[in-house]
Amino acid sequence: KKAEEAGINFFPNEVEHFDPSDYIIDADVKRIVEDKVAWLQDQHQEQVGKLRETIVSLYDQLQTKGLHLKTKDKLLTRVIEERGARCTSDIAVVTSSTEADESNI
Repeated sequence: KKAEEAGINFFPNEVEHFDPSDYIIDADVKRIVEDKVAWLQDQHQEQVGKLRETIVSLYDQLQTKGLHLKTKDKLLTRVIEERGARCTSDIAVVTSSTEADESNI
């Protein structure tokens, strides 16, 4: 990367394999790293839990909205069957309220 920044064409001719088992880690450093990893895992699990709760809540809201729409569809079908399609004022009232209110979702 330094060569690129300096404008020099660099082509690597050697590759090293890093094997962490070749290095001895001090017990204190190991404990600190393990604590940090455990903390990060806890944070991740907490975020996953919150996201799952949000997904369940949104799914429940969608289910409820779906039931409302099915009920309105049945009502609209009944109005059309009982009064016929010539009574557009009743149909307009029923269909105007079937639009989804995205602010509640």
